[in-house]
Amino acid sequence: TGMTSSGQFEGDFKAYNKSGILTQEGTMSSDHYEGEIKKYNDQGNLFSIENYKAGEPLGPQKYFHDNGQVASEYVVGNKNERTYLRYYHPNGKLSEESELMNMNRVGLHKTYYPNGALETSTELDDEGNANGEHTEYYRNGIKCTYSASLNDPTYYYHHDGQICYSENKHK
Repeated sequence: TGMTSSGQFEGDFKAYNKSGILTQEGTMSSDHYEGEIKKYNDQGNLFSIENYKAGEPLGPQKYFHDNGQVASEYVVGNKNERTYLRYYHPNGKLSEESELMNMNRVGLHKTYYPNGALETSTELDDEGNANGEHTEYYRNGIKCTYSASLNDPTYYYHHDGQICYSENKHK
């Protein structure tokens, strides 16, 4: 990394902690992160791979569990651009997934049990509010509850999939 005549950092860099362990590496431009930046924890294990443009996060971002498995990944997009968000359990199985727009969860939002089975599925509006179908599942994959919208009845199911009862909280 060099310095410009105006005293700003430019070029590739590596940063180390007091113990000499690599903590960051990437590129600086006009004193700002630019492109792919890798960050490491105190033990020197990869913690994140982040992308920047002119010092602002933009593009793919990826974070890791201590065991090296991906913990989360998402894309920071331009205004009103739909991207994605995914979280993972430490065992590597998907934990949560959504579309993102302006850093809000939008569209179909799903969560998963550590065994990979679907736990919930919820429709979200462009502000991230639940506005459509919502379904919850037992760990064995059988539907537990279902509602077509916030104003519709909620149906509850036994473990065998048979409807147990329904209620309408909005009447």
